[in-house]
Amino acid sequence: MKCYNIRFVYTHHSARSILGKSLASTQPSDRFVGFLAETSPGTSVNPIASQMDFMVTVCDDAAGRQSPWPRPNVTAHWGFPDPLKVQGSEFEKKTAFVDAMNSLKMSRYFGLNDFGEIRFLEFKKYSCNSMKNIISEFIGTALLLAIVAGSGLMGESLGAGNDAVALLGNSIATGAGLYVLITLLGPISGAHFNPVVSAMFWQLGYIKTSQMLAYWLRQLTGAVIGIWVTHWMFSLPIMQVSSNIRTGSGMWVSEFISTLVLLVVIRLGDQGAKDKVPMLVALTVVAGYWFTSSTFFANPAVAIARSLTNTFVGIAPADVSGFIVAETLAAIIFIALFCRKVGRTKPNRSM
Repeated sequence: MKCYNIRFVYTHHSARSILGKSLASTQPSDRFVGFLAETSPGTSVNPIASQMDFMVTVCDDAAGRQSPWPRPNVTAHWGFPDPLKVQGSEFEKKTAFVDAMNSLKMSRYFGLNDFGEIRFLEFKKYSCNSMKNIISEFIGTALLLAIVAGSGLMGESLGAGNDAVALLGNSIATGAGLYVLITLLGPISGAHFNPVVSAMFWQLGYIKTSQMLAYWLRQLTGAVIGIWVTHWMFSLPIMQVSSNIRTGSGMWVSEFISTLVLLVVIRLGDQGAKDKVPMLVALTVVAGYWFTSSTFFANPAVAIARSLTNTFVGIAPADVSGFIVAETLAAIIFIALFCRKVGRTKPNRSM
């Protein structure tokens, strides 16, 4: 298999070029090798050093300068802040480096697609406060609930009373929708669509506390709007309350396990198979519909929203608390055991 060479071009050798080279050379596929290059080398360019597949400029100054390095067909520019310029305490400086590394990881700047072909994306700054981010997380969650509720209604209608047919249509549509939504919106907002997922990324240091709370608000409001829009599309009363009873220890254990499974898949995928996360999550949810008694809610915002629809996918309001407690408990245990805090732990000042 071909090994791809990536040149990181800088004006002054500093943090961003070193981080880029390190990430390139530690990709799980072992298909990438990172090299460093200055915009104004002191000697002539070695022809061997010119044989690069990709070139990345790591600062605005380097992007605006002419350099002797030949430009390969695929280039990109990473314009995120230099962590070396951060002033303040040692903790603040350390946090700046961690933020830079997390930004690189979340940008999914290069990798292989599902067919083993090279995929290279220009860095997109991950901002949890931008209007694009707000719209992405809100609309993504709303569309997810519209897919869940709408496919449930359609499956129930066409299944003529056969719950297996309804569940089959519901699960396939949900998995397909999730794949599309995560693939398209992941680079914008992270495509969490789920409070427990946002909590996990908060613990990992990807988002701040205020940003996590903002995510929760968007997810809950988006989920409710998605249910209401579905009612509108199917000419049903927009305001409803579910009478579908889903309770008992079996349901709660099912939700506990469902949430653990979902977080494990996302966490491992984020660590070693970023390009495959949309597919992994989608397939996990489709399977979860069938191997869990609760049909794999694994999402407190979804549980609340589904109490507002008296359709195939609904859940009685009195049963919502059991789902939320089970999901939250699973998230707390998983996050505490398997999500090491990054960048927010105060430095050890003991001598």
